[in-house]
Amino acid sequence: MRRARGKVDGNLQSADVELAEVESGKVLATQVRPKSEEIEKLTGLNFARFTKSMMLSQGDFAAFLNANEADRAELLEELTGTEIYGQISQAVHQQFSDAKQKKKEFAIKLEGVTLLSDEQIAQLEEEQAQTKSQVAAFNQTLVECKSNSSGNKRLTPMS
Repeated sequence: MRRARGKVDGNLQSADVELAEVESGKVLATQVRPKSEEIEKLTGLNFARFTKSMMLSQGDFAAFLNANEADRAELLEELTGTEIYGQISQAVHQQFSDAKQKKKEFAIKLEGVTLLSDEQIAQLEEEQAQTKSQVAAFNQTLVECKSNSSGNKRLTPMS
């Protein structure tokens, strides 16, 4: 950070940053946020993780050991390239949780279902057979009525 026009009472100006490739000199970013994003993309580590990994390499191992378990596991996964196993574990856990929830939902639905006894099934099948025979009889009567009706129309005298 610097002050405008180098004056003590000048307004604070944004920081000048530049991220460039060493070999080619190609500038990759000139603003703070794009620079941070590019560094994270190149290293695979965000600022906090980068700081922790540097802490390990510079002998501050006691601070690493005092970090909480989740932070240690996450950092070690990234440094050793085994983060895929953590992702797989999370996916399996999520699928298990989803399946467990579906099982609960099905159990609740099943509680509302009552099964018919053999006697009830036999009674319903008998009622169905009776209804089918009644429908057949009504259809036969309807056919007869239609044929009688058309015959009556032919017999009507012409005036």
